[in-house]
Amino acid sequence: MLEAPLRRKLPVDDFQDWPAWRALVVAALLSIHDAVGGTIVVPQTVLVEEYWDEIVDGLARGGVGVEAVTLVAGRAELEERIRADTVESSAAEWRLRRLADFETAEWLTRRTRLVSTVGRSPEQVAGRILDGALGGAGVRS
Repeated sequence: MLEAPLRRKLPVDDFQDWPAWRALVVAALLSIHDAVGGTIVVPQTVLVEEYWDEIVDGLARGGVGVEAVTLVAGRAELEERIRADTVESSAAEWRLRRLADFETAEWLTRRTRLVSTVGRSPEQVAGRILDGALGGAGVRS
C-alpha cells in the first residue's frame, strides 16, 4: 500500500530504511494491542539495531512489552528455505542478499532469545518458542 509512493519519492534498497515504515509498525501494533490486548506474534526480521530500538522503544512508550526470538539455522538451510518459498518467491533475491547482514547482526544474540530450527519441524519450533515465553525467558535454545 505504501511502498510504491514511498519508493518513488525516497528510493531505498530495504523498506525498513524508511522511518515511516518503522513508525507505522509501532502505530499498528499499539492499535491492535489496544483493540484486542493479549499477546501479538509478529514474524518480522529486523537486522539494524537502531531500527529495532525505535520499534521497541515506541512500543514501550505505549505500554507494550516485547519478547524477541531469533530463529537459527545454518546458511545452507536458510538458502534452501528461501529458494523453496512459494508464498513470497519474489522476495527470494532480496532475502539472499540480506543473509550476510543477518550473519553479522551480533546484537541479535545479546538482545533476543535464540531458538535453533535445525532438525525441528515448524510445530516443534513453535513449541520451543512458547515454552520460553511461558517460563524460560532468556533461555537459549
